[in-house]
Amino acid sequence: MASLHDISIATLTKILGAEAELLKKAETFAKEKGQPISDFLTARIHEDMFPLTIQISITAMTARKAAGRLTGTELPEVADLTKERTLEECQSLIAETVALLAAIKPESINGTESEVVPCNVGKHQAQVAKSEYIRGYSIPNSFFHLTTTYDILRMKGVPLGKMDYLDLFVKGWF
Repeated sequence: MASLHDISIATLTKILGAEAELLKKAETFAKEKGQPISDFLTARIHEDMFPLTIQISITAMTARKAAGRLTGTELPEVADLTKERTLEECQSLIAETVALLAAIKPESINGTESEVVPCNVGKHQAQVAKSEYIRGYSIPNSFFHLTTTYDILRMKGVPLGKMDYLDLFVKGWF
């Protein structure tokens, strides 16, 4: 049976790692095509959606909030969430967030699945068990923003396939 750490911290770490890999592929493609990487970072699927850099920021923020709620600590927030970032800033934000997650010991959160934490989604607020918060909000929200990052890059022509998305999740299976 998977532990709370397995379904939360380990999964969020893989999601952030997948975003980092997608950014590397976008950087390589941009260099090969002689396009500025900013064309990719500022792209959005639709005018009323956030650009790629903010998709990355939201994934990092979601992971940090989840880690803070699971551990009962305040983790550094993502400064200026809606700021459009450079490639280096996106990569740094991901690396810093992964480092924060790596510092969380499984024994510090395992066994606390039924403890209640706040969950704020838009205008809605609820108090839910940690396990429900992770399964019902943190993981789905993070996958949404990872998928949107992937979709933006595909829309911009970056040659990505399903395994570019799934690789970190199935690593070692085959």
